[in-house]
Amino acid sequence: RSSRREVPQMRFKAELFDPEALISILASLEKVSNEITLVLEPENVHFRISRNSLSEENAFVQIPTEAMFDEYKIESKNNNIIGLAIRASNLIASIRTGKRSQRIVVKLSKKDRQPCLKIEMVMDNNEITQDVPVTLLNKRQIQVVISDEQSGKYEFHEWRGLYLQFFEEILILRMASHSELIK
Repeated sequence: RSSRREVPQMRFKAELFDPEALISILASLEKVSNEITLVLEPENVHFRISRNSLSEENAFVQIPTEAMFDEYKIESKNNNIIGLAIRASNLIASIRTGKRSQRIVVKLSKKDRQPCLKIEMVMDNNEITQDVPVTLLNKRQIQVVISDEQSGKYEFHEWRGLYLQFFEEILILRMASHSELIK
């Protein structure tokens, strides 16, 4: 028997088929804060910003995984939910690098013991890889983020709600057109 503590296994891998949509979400949220919480679930991806004081804005966007990703695979001991804290500017820069690529794969990895989102892009028979550092959230931290959303702590001005509703409709249309291309 080994006395080593068991390290929880987390796996995430997905093919991003709509980099422009992801860049738009991140750029909008980055205007409020560069620090974003990303909660990956089997059915949805949540992008969140929490305010530190009453004068700051809260914001969140929830997107169905199929609206932005193909071959979406997630596994964790936390009911297949993974929480990450990430700098929006770093992720935006990586995704912009490959927005004209034929394929973008995003996966959770480690580089020098630092958790990262590895962005693998295939462009003109060349593969470009970028590692975006992340901080993994524990189960309690993820639950706080999710319960804040459900409790109504995230409030939107009317124009923001309309914008997000409009954005979600665009994603649904993109998802439908993407599904037609696959057939």
